[in-house]
Amino acid sequence: MIDWLVETNGGVVPLILRLTLAVVMFPHGAQKTLGWFGGYGFRGTMAYFTKSGFPPALAFLAVMTELLAPLGLALGLLTRVAAVGIAVVMLVAILTVHDQHGFFMNWFGAQAGEGVEYHLLALGLALALIVNGAGGWSIDALIAHSCAPSMSRPAPCRHVDLAATMVRDLHGRRARLDGVGEASFAAIGEAAAVGASSTPIMSLRWISRDARGTAR
Repeated sequence: MIDWLVETNGGVVPLILRLTLAVVMFPHGAQKTLGWFGGYGFRGTMAYFTKSGFPPALAFLAVMTELLAPLGLALGLLTRVAAVGIAVVMLVAILTVHDQHGFFMNWFGAQAGEGVEYHLLALGLALALIVNGAGGWSIDALIAHSCAPSMSRPAPCRHVDLAATMVRDLHGRRARLDGVGEASFAAIGEAAAVGASSTPIMSLRWISRDARGTAR
């Protein structure tokens, strides 16, 4: 699943699409959350949404999506997730608010509200990014390039394989050290049983030789 989320061809066209969508979406998110560009800010926006009948949880998700998704698009980080969030927000806006005002934006102030043309453009850009991914100059591309392909399973990331290899190596070294300790204690006991039949020097040499052989 993670492979599909970050997969991209590294092209220029997705780069242009995601930067464009980030630029046109971020001011709206900043209006709703930070009060920039003449917006109501977070409290005012939440109050408006809840009075309009939206559940507070969904209103919060919509507000945060419009703020965070453009940042993800600008960085090219989890681009498909950000694009899905924007697509859902645009689709809900079309169906619940703007569809009744027709197609065109309220260019001349003669309509009761804004039409759906802006939202359709944003929805189209988001769908294109869901299909193509982040494109070039993105964190997603860096993550995708760090993944090594495998014939038998989806491409695992190299750092995950490296961590697993390190854990196996540590376990192997611990097992070898435990084996040396057990062999040494066994050799000491056997040498003690031999008793006077062996000299102390010969016993120590035999213990050391047995421990080295077990370690190998």
